[in-house]
Amino acid sequence: MTDPSGLIDPDVFPFRSGALWTSLDDVAENARFCRQTGQSVGQASRDVHTTWAGLREHYQAPEGEDLYRTMDPLKISGDQEWEALDQAGGLMDTYVEELMPVRQKLAVLEADAAEFRSRVRSGVVVTAQDIALGLSSPLMDAVLSPEAWPGDGEPERRPAEVPRRREQDQPDR
Repeated sequence: MTDPSGLIDPDVFPFRSGALWTSLDDVAENARFCRQTGQSVGQASRDVHTTWAGLREHYQAPEGEDLYRTMDPLKISGDQEWEALDQAGGLMDTYVEELMPVRQKLAVLEADAAEFRSRVRSGVVVTAQDIALGLSSPLMDAVLSPEAWPGDGEPERRPAEVPRRREQDQPDR
């Protein structure tokens, strides 16, 4: 997630917030589609069952009741499919709701990383207060190096300019 010089580079993040925006929108659309499909299947199976049940008044035969009973599983399976697809749509909606804040936070982190990168591109100014609060090891090493302290090794009472280290500036190991 860094460029060759070691700086954070949001352009090389493995997963960008823009991709998450698109994928979450797709999941939300699929949730709607699942629910609509489930409702269509359930309603169609009920309509067929109701139509067949209405034939009882007009169709009389010895096998008639057997024929009508064979339609019961259609209604039951249609209702089960409706329920399953509705539940799947609900789970997808929950997934989207859970990831929505993550997507927003990722976008903020990307913007923060880009802003930080542009701010430190040419180095960092470190104050005595920063040193007293304790900085990360690489920055402390740069601040405490002999090049950062002029003259007799005593610190001056001014901010120190800490250049950003580049791979090409570092000695071979």
